[in-house]
Amino acid sequence: MGRLPEDEVGPFEEHLLICPVCQDRLEETDAFIQAARLATQKLRAEPLSVRQHWWERLVSAAGLPKPAWISVAAGAALLVVVVVGARAVLRTEAAPPLSVMLESARGVEGPARVHVPAGKPLVLLIDSTELPQLSTYHLELVDSRGNPVLESSAGPIRQRVSFSAPRLAKGRYWVRLYAPSPRKELLREFGLEVE
Repeated sequence: MGRLPEDEVGPFEEHLLICPVCQDRLEETDAFIQAARLATQKLRAEPLSVRQHWWERLVSAAGLPKPAWISVAAGAALLVVVVVGARAVLRTEAAPPLSVMLESARGVEGPARVHVPAGKPLVLLIDSTELPQLSTYHLELVDSRGNPVLESSAGPIRQRVSFSAPRLAKGRYWVRLYAPSPRKELLREFGLEVE
């Protein structure tokens, strides 16, 4: 098509001589260009009245000039984009949170990791039966660099401590459960893989 810089023409031609995939792609491109040229010539050969016939009949049926029809079409397209976008936002905002049970495993070195999908609101549930019985627990959620994402406090309900977490981006996070201040003793730590 004449757009390749002169210093790249030689290597391109050498590659084209030995690569059957690129040869096929070039043939397909040439066939498409030839078909487009033939279609353009055919349209130019037709009388103007044949090409505009359907448009003029539509415009005259509604009694509107062409610029008005263009405005109506643009407005309709904009309305479709807004409605589809709003529905997508409402669907994601109305999505119920995903409940994630965080459990510690005996005999496993380091914190157990839980895998969750990215971009969903979460409810983190921690079994409190083997924890010191406290009226309140403190939760800290940090990213892989240790930057805080969430800090919250909650009391146990039916031997579970529940924390609402925001939508998280892909990555590794750490969920740490502490006894409340002034002790702030680490009770449990869980790995959270957001995929």
